[in-house]
Amino acid sequence: MANVATVIETQKSLESALMHRMKEFEDKLKSSSSNKEKVPQLEEEFKSFKEIVWSVVSLLRQQINEVLRTVDQLETRHRSKHLLFCGVPEEPDEDLKAAVATLLQKHLGIREIEPSSIKLCHRLGAPAVGRSRPVVLRFFNSNLRATVWKLKTKLKGSSLVLKEFLTKPREAVFHAARSHFGVPNVWSADGNIFVKTPDGNRLRVVCSDELDTIVKQYPSIASTDKTSVTAPVVGETSTTSRPLQARSRRTAKTVK
Repeated sequence: MANVATVIETQKSLESALMHRMKEFEDKLKSSSSNKEKVPQLEEEFKSFKEIVWSVVSLLRQQINEVLRTVDQLETRHRSKHLLFCGVPEEPDEDLKAAVATLLQKHLGIREIEPSSIKLCHRLGAPAVGRSRPVVLRFFNSNLRATVWKLKTKLKGSSLVLKEFLTKPREAVFHAARSHFGVPNVWSADGNIFVKTPDGNRLRVVCSDELDTIVKQYPSIASTDKTSVTAPVVGETSTTSRPLQARSRRTAKTVK
């Protein structure tokens, strides 16, 4: 990804420099008053050159985006085997596998979780005072992973949170979608982000361009829409809360 990022920065730098130089040449061409006979010809040549350059830059940008999408898909497929466990208290010289297994047993009630059932378990990022780093978690058994993900709602009310280990681009799309459409109407499943729109449609987005298209269709979301629907998550039982029916008040009998 570091090489791809370098290519992107180089492409942006070249594109910016090229656009700047063409703008300077165009301005000088317009302000030129000498040799008026050749000016129209130069303008046509410059216009043709500008169109060719822009088509090459656009093609390069498209190819880079395709490479980024392919890399993101491959990384998403790899990360789908992992979970991100947030809120695990961080201790010096900790036995992280034992701590994670104990917390999952306690809160989820899965007795078969043992330190030996955890294949990978490590914290992300540099240590910070007053903040516990999230834990990347992977089990040997994929069925155990599915069970843990299904029962993650039992963590509600605690400081612990289980999330999918999304790639950075998809994590950015996920937070941007929640910011616009509301937390209950955006969820992730198998590395994909799903958005429930105010008209009831459920749309899948995996990149910022797709999210921008949806945001343009729904530029403003009422606050009532953001809390009206709770989106289901794969591995989670979808339950719809039935509104309480207002009980009719009984008319008090008048004692004669």
